[in-house]
Amino acid sequence: MFSDFFGALAAYFRAYSMIRDYRLGRYFIGPAIWSALILSALFGLMLYFLAVPLGTLVVGWLTWLPWDAVDRFLANHAVWVGGVLIGLLGVIVLKNLLMAVMSPFMSPLSERVEQILTGSDPDTTFSGKRVVYEFIRGLRLAVGNLIRELLWTLAWILLGLVPVVNLLSPVLIFLTQSFYAGFGNLDYTMERHLKRKASRQFIREHRGLALGNGIPFMLMLFIPVIGLMIAPPLATVAGTIASVKRLPSR
Repeated sequence: MFSDFFGALAAYFRAYSMIRDYRLGRYFIGPAIWSALILSALFGLMLYFLAVPLGTLVVGWLTWLPWDAVDRFLANHAVWVGGVLIGLLGVIVLKNLLMAVMSPFMSPLSERVEQILTGSDPDTTFSGKRVVYEFIRGLRLAVGNLIRELLWTLAWILLGLVPVVNLLSPVLIFLTQSFYAGFGNLDYTMERHLKRKASRQFIREHRGLALGNGIPFMLMLFIPVIGLMIAPPLATVAGTIASVKRLPSR
């Protein structure tokens, strides 16, 4: 667990050197355009149209709280409550959407990194059939991870209502998001070697890899615009470096 975790973190430093030495920067262009323009616009629309109604709805649900001062504060700041919730949901939902639609961009990058690391010659031929396969696999994995992530996040939010213990809630939410983000990044490598169920089994056996890859990825997403542009390809390179020689086929 700890060896995998620190190995995944260290892979980010090696990833930067590999991107520079092997001129892999061209793989950043597609993800950068998609992330900066489309996903940022989707998040902005969610925030604009849903912050007030969602905040009002949640404040109405919390009227059972015994603290009148808290009730009044939430009622007067419903838009902020909604904004925070949209931010949390946006990170979860759009992050998984991002990873699904990035498959046609990230899979060739992962293949190129694997070729450099192992001397192998994977099939990097572009075809419509391959793009469809990568997108469908990525989408199915993202939907499964999204459901699990939302359930765990809901559990940690409910835990946050318990005094004292609630201090752990934000940390657990962040670690949960990091784990599933790392899972998605590693799958760009696993998809060439393992079926979807075998990929989940591999992650269960190497949770440290997913967490070590996902934490820097999530931290980069907090950087406005630029984070969305650089996080997917950098995390893909780092994930490939950390995982390729741990896979069963290796």
